[in-house]
Amino acid sequence: QSGITIEFWVNFVDIFLSPTPLSYSAYNVSTDPVYDNADEFSIQFTPFRSLSITRGSSTWKCVEEACRSLLNVNSGWKHFATSWNSNTGDVVLFANGQQVATSRQSGLFLSPPARGGVVMLGHEQDSFASGLSEHQALDGILDEFRVWSVVRTPQQIATNYQISLQTVPETLNTYFTFDLLENRWDPDGTPHTMLPDLSGHGNAGYVGELGSWKNEMVYDTARGKVQPTRPLTVVSQAPVYGGILQVKVLPGEA
Repeated sequence: QSGITIEFWVNFVDIFLSPTPLSYSAYNVSTDPVYDNADEFSIQFTPFRSLSITRGSSTWKCVEEACRSLLNVNSGWKHFATSWNSNTGDVVLFANGQQVATSRQSGLFLSPPARGGVVMLGHEQDSFASGLSEHQALDGILDEFRVWSVVRTPQQIATNYQISLQTVPETLNTYFTFDLLENRWDPDGTPHTMLPDLSGHGNAGYVGELGSWKNEMVYDTARGKVQPTRPLTVVSQAPVYGGILQVKVLPGEA
C-alpha cells in the first residue's frame, strides 16, 4: 500500500536502551539474491528521549518535546500514532490524538515495504524473525493496536483514538484489542496461543512464539543466549471509552 497508519496505546514500565513497539522484517527466497531485510519498517524509542521511524536504511528521528514526552515512564497511558505516505515520503506523528511532528523523507520512504514478512510487537529484529536483544524489548503494556492500509487524517485519529471500534472499516488491516486469546492446534497437534485479529483480515498473532519456519526466538544477553518464557498476558483497558486501567495475569501465561 502507498499509505499506512499505525496506532496504539502504550504504558511503559521501564525504558532501558531502545524499546521497540513494532518491527517488520521481510524475507523472499524467490529473488536472486535472496531478499533479507530486518529493517523493512520499525518504530523505536531511545534512551536519549527521541523516537525513530525506520524504513530500510532510511531513519527519521523525532526529537520534538511532544515526542520526548511519550517516553515519560511516570505519565501512565499514552496514545501514539504515525502515518506514512510512500508516494510523497510524508511521515506524521501524533501523541494523544494531536499531531506533534511531520517530516518529508526521501530514500526508501518513497517506496512501500516488501510483502511476505513478519511483524513483531515489542521487539526489534536484527535479522528475519530473529536476532532479538533484551535491550530492545518493550517493557510495558500495549493496547488497542491498529494498522490501517491508508493515511488516516488528523481528524480521524483525534476522533477515534479513545474509542474502541464497534464497526470495522475495510481499510483497517489489523486490530488487536489484547482482551481475548484463542487456542489453536496444528494438524499434527501442536498447540498455539493466538491473539485474534478483529479486523477480519486474518492477521492473528502468535503469543510467546514465532509463527515462522525460522523460529529462533532467543535473547542475546550478557548471560549468553536465553530462551524467553512466555510473556505475561494481561487484560487491560487503556483510557478508551472512559475506562479504568485493569490488569489481570491469566493463569498459565507467565
